[in-house]
Amino acid sequence: MGEHSLQIMYAVVLTEKRVTHYEAQDIAYLIELGIIEPHAFIYSYPFKKWVKANSLKEIRMLVSEMILARIPIGKEKAPGFIPPPPPMSSYYSLGETIERSGAMYEEAILEKIEVENKNVNLQKQVSELRAKKEELLNDVKNWQDQYCAIKFQEKNQQSIDINYQQELEDLQNSYESLKTVQAEDENLLKSNELHLKEALLENKKLAKAIVKLSRDKSKLLTYTSDLEAQLNQALKSREGLKKNLKKREVDLVKLKKRENQARKLIRNLGTEKNTIDAQREVDLKRLIGESFEVSNEPRWFIKRDGQSKGPYRFSDVLEWIDKGYLERKTLIRKQSEKTFTRLEKIYEFNTKIFTKMDKVGDSLKKRFFIKRTDFRAPFYEVVELEYNNQSFKAHCTSLSVGGCFIELKVFPENLEKNSILNCVIQADYLSQSIEVQMIVKNFSKEKPLGIGCQFLDLNNEEKDSIEEFVDSYLNSKEKVA
Repeated sequence: MGEHSLQIMYAVVLTEKRVTHYEAQDIAYLIELGIIEPHAFIYSYPFKKWVKANSLKEIRMLVSEMILARIPIGKEKAPGFIPPPPPMSSYYSLGETIERSGAMYEEAILEKIEVENKNVNLQKQVSELRAKKEELLNDVKNWQDQYCAIKFQEKNQQSIDINYQQELEDLQNSYESLKTVQAEDENLLKSNELHLKEALLENKKLAKAIVKLSRDKSKLLTYTSDLEAQLNQALKSREGLKKNLKKREVDLVKLKKRENQARKLIRNLGTEKNTIDAQREVDLKRLIGESFEVSNEPRWFIKRDGQSKGPYRFSDVLEWIDKGYLERKTLIRKQSEKTFTRLEKIYEFNTKIFTKMDKVGDSLKKRFFIKRTDFRAPFYEVVELEYNNQSFKAHCTSLSVGGCFIELKVFPENLEKNSILNCVIQADYLSQSIEVQMIVKNFSKEKPLGIGCQFLDLNNEEKDSIEEFVDSYLNSKEKVA
């Protein structure tokens, strides 16, 4: 082909810092195909710097104005390195360059198609993960709705139970009142019958008196008239008593009907009460299995102005907290403890409390429960932490299945909320050692200085080990109480 004519070569970065050397007409052809953007950076060896392709006159002359006017996709940055110079074998004549350009373009186009396929696969994976996330969120919402429905049903059932009990008491009171009225009517009837007998005896006496007074006609007539009036009055009273007796008999029949209805209602209420009590027992066993009960016996002491007062019930302290009578820094302790602690440090008053109403005799008793998985037991153990490729030791002062509290002398650099740490807890007090990742949820910048963390990847054996430790602590506290 004759002597090779030396052409000006430019360095082009296609993918992953892969540097290829092309001449101006080759770069113009790649821009026309859309493999290189007109505003992309290329390295000019004559200028010894990175320049935009559309800034070179020899390239603009070979590319159409419509493609040069294409709007940039984003703000491009020049590469931060200097590419090596092209080898001498890269300097070919214009004809030789055109002959080998087809293979280079096909290679570049294949690389671009491969990148686009990877992007499509990644987008598909992102869509699947988003769909799975929506499904999990829907499951969580369904569980929350079921929990709210159960609580609402329990509340309505308690209200129905109280209404039935009140209606039963009213029926029993009405029944006792009707029995009292019936007894009074029976006594009145017996009294009237006694008066009637006395009147009949009096009539007999009067008849004897008439015989004796037959000689005195005037007295006899007067006495007879009086006797007749008394007799008529007795007869009228007798008729009234008969009518009243019939009315009382009708009332007695109605009373017996209401008594039968009340007995039937009492039996139905007893059946419903047994069903409700059985369901309550099932719910209570489930609640006790997942939670532990906080005693409501008077065993809490409060210290104010240097004076200790108490003991108070757990329910009393909760009520005073809700009404704002007690502050977070108020000193408080149990009967079994010797030292007072600030209220904000007592776990029982700083977590979610579940209540259960039980009937004891004629009254209702409220019981208090805390979920075992939420309870943080005192731990006091040295743990090994790793953050930002730095390892250090700290003290774990409380532990639960959900997380722990770590006391620190100083906060590590760049440690912030939602930071991820690696933690190792030795098996000194646990049945096995624990290696877990945890996320920072809150900071305590007052004494004690530290962080509250939530566990991210506990396995079942590690959870069982922590639950065993928490249960043993709770059992020991119940024995002391």
